[in-house]
Amino acid sequence: MRSFWTAPKLEDEYQTFGYRVLHYSLLLFIGIAVVSLIFSESSVQRIFTPTVILLFGASYLLLHTNRYKWASRLFLGGFWSIITLAAFSLNGIRNSGLNAYVVVIIFASILFEARIVILFTVLSLLSGLVLMIGETQGWLPLRTTPFYITDRLFMQTAIFTATGLLLTLASRPLQSGITRLRANEQILTDRNQALEKEVQERKRIETTLRESERNYRLLFENTSLSCALYDDHERVILLNDVAAEDLGGKPADFIGKSLHDFFPPNEAESASRLHKQIMQTGEGILLEIVVMLPRGKTYVLLNMQPIHDANGVAVGIQSIGTDITERKRAEQQRFELNVAKERADFLKEFLNTVSHDIKTPLSTINTSIYLLERSADPNYRQQKLEQLKEQTKLLDKYIQDILTISRLDHLPQINRQEVDVNALLQEITQQLHSGAEKKQLNLVTELTDSLPVIMADNDQFKRALVNLVENAVNYTPAGGKVSIRSTFETETIVIEVRDTGIGIDKDELPRIFEQFYRTEKGRSFSQSGTGLGLAIVKKIIDIHGFTIDVESSLGEGTRFTIRMPTKA
Repeated sequence: MRSFWTAPKLEDEYQTFGYRVLHYSLLLFIGIAVVSLIFSESSVQRIFTPTVILLFGASYLLLHTNRYKWASRLFLGGFWSIITLAAFSLNGIRNSGLNAYVVVIIFASILFEARIVILFTVLSLLSGLVLMIGETQGWLPLRTTPFYITDRLFMQTAIFTATGLLLTLASRPLQSGITRLRANEQILTDRNQALEKEVQERKRIETTLRESERNYRLLFENTSLSCALYDDHERVILLNDVAAEDLGGKPADFIGKSLHDFFPPNEAESASRLHKQIMQTGEGILLEIVVMLPRGKTYVLLNMQPIHDANGVAVGIQSIGTDITERKRAEQQRFELNVAKERADFLKEFLNTVSHDIKTPLSTINTSIYLLERSADPNYRQQKLEQLKEQTKLLDKYIQDILTISRLDHLPQINRQEVDVNALLQEITQQLHSGAEKKQLNLVTELTDSLPVIMADNDQFKRALVNLVENAVNYTPAGGKVSIRSTFETETIVIEVRDTGIGIDKDELPRIFEQFYRTEKGRSFSQSGTGLGLAIVKKIIDIHGFTIDVESSLGEGTRFTIRMPTKA
């Protein structure tokens, strides 16, 4: 019910304005017509006024049942018809109701398009013209009525009030429109200022970009580095003179060409893989490469970085190459000097160690020979001959260890083949069993059955294991135990050599694999070592890609553990 008395509101602002005018005007006209009917003095007015009330009431009902166009048509058409009918019935051109044509035309301009306004205007003019001619020529049988002040008052009141209401309601949208125009004008002014600033900023950026491009080109063309730009299809976009000279031509010879057009096939494939990797990952690469250029083999430090567009997508690659051939030569020379120094240091250490260690067996040999020459006792002579044999073996061991460590240092080549670890350990146990018995040692094996084979150099690997077991035998007192154990753990074969010997001090453990290094306790316990046995073991294990660990406690013994993966 409340919405029945409320002006309708539509999405279109102008239609809302028009129907609001119609809403309030109908209420006004109905109210004036009711009051006019009450105070009417003319019998004719008592006939026309109810008709007007019914007309306006029907229009109001249509308006509030969302039939806006029909309400507008009924209101204007009916209102104009009543005005015209009243004029042709009473008083003719002198009828004061003709003034209401103005109200009809104003409403038409608000509620309908221009052609409807013109139509009502023309019809109103024609109506007045017909009334005037008809009255002057006597064509129309017009009746005249007495002048009623009350009727005239209500008629003028209705016209003036309707006109004022129309102008008042019309002024609001006009004021709102002017306000919006001013606001829009200010917005446009602000936008123009913002656009001017943006244009100035763009000009500044363009100037900066031009300067940056000019500086980049100067740097690109005058740098001593080899620079090139490639698109996402591996084609050269830009190349500086240095890069072109490296490739044996001029920049124009390479622009637009692919990597495969000027690099050898292998190098082109490598460069293509790097190009694809950078384009896919969006991450740069820094690496050293060797390329064959017209001037020969060249070492290059290559820095390849992606070029991104405004959206951060890689669209090309910038490649900067630095010729490091001279640096590599200098590094090689330094390396060779270091190797020569290491060899000299090794030789010096070797001579110092060997001269000291060989002095004892040589002295023993010389003494034995001297005594042999002067003794006729067969038993005594036999004893000295045994000493000569032992010292000769010791010297031979020195020489063999020295040759082995030298070969492993300078020619670390291995001949891999399938090796049965358990069979090799059993062979070594048999080989060293007599030596262990002489020292009254218990040499035992604990081997896991069905171990897979490993790929190794049988002779070198056997030499490493022999040295490891001999080391355990040499440094274990009489009555002790040396155990050899094999196990399999997660695709890895594990060999353990454990003894109950003298052990190694924890401070000396890090050095036991050094060449010629012997612990203080080891020197006093056994004179048969060369100081190279464990160094040879470590070299052979490392060459094979295996690992060796050691655990030891003084007076309790030592355990060496070798781990060998069965899969590469």
